[in-house]
Amino acid sequence: MSQKFSKKNGFTLSEVLVTVTILVILSMTVLIGLNPLIQIFRGYDARRKSDLYKLKNAFESYYVDHDCYPATDVLQMCGSNILDPYLKVIPCDPQDGTPYSLTLIPSDSVCPQQYAIYSTLMRPGDSQANIPDCPQIMAVTSPNMYYVDIVEGCSAIELCPAYYGCSNGMCTSVARDRKPTCAPNYCDPDCGGVNCAKKVRGKYVNECVAF
Repeated sequence: MSQKFSKKNGFTLSEVLVTVTILVILSMTVLIGLNPLIQIFRGYDARRKSDLYKLKNAFESYYVDHDCYPATDVLQMCGSNILDPYLKVIPCDPQDGTPYSLTLIPSDSVCPQQYAIYSTLMRPGDSQANIPDCPQIMAVTSPNMYYVDIVEGCSAIELCPAYYGCSNGMCTSVARDRKPTCAPNYCDPDCGGVNCAKKVRGKYVNECVAF
């Protein structure tokens, strides 16, 4: 007498768990990718970047004609045509309508020779927001703008044009137009009056040592 065996159709518990896990991961990926807030923030940032490059082009065209950049903070009049014909309308921040930030150098000059224009980007880690002392800040600048002035304009941190420190018993320049990578360091060329030649047990004690 032959026996017939019935085969049950269905999934094991482990198969169900694996399937559910995959579906959850896919759902989260779709939700993150389609999150309307993320998409809106990306759109704002794209507009900010475009605005800054338009402003840079307008400023450089203005310089060609006047041998100066605009002598006042024209960005405060965003929405106006004060830079026409170089730019028909000065853009405002797309999210809140505020002006973009501007630094002019010399700040009190009728003929500024340097500038930096700033915007805060919403998306953390954007490669174009690459000013170490100003997180999430993007800047466009005149070709001759110094790093220390760019940082001061967006952070209010006052940096030195040049830094000095002790090296092999002498006061010497350790950084120019950037932060030094050793300490102690000083803004003045005499190293703050420190005795660089001072030794203890045959070693210089006031050396500017790498971080």
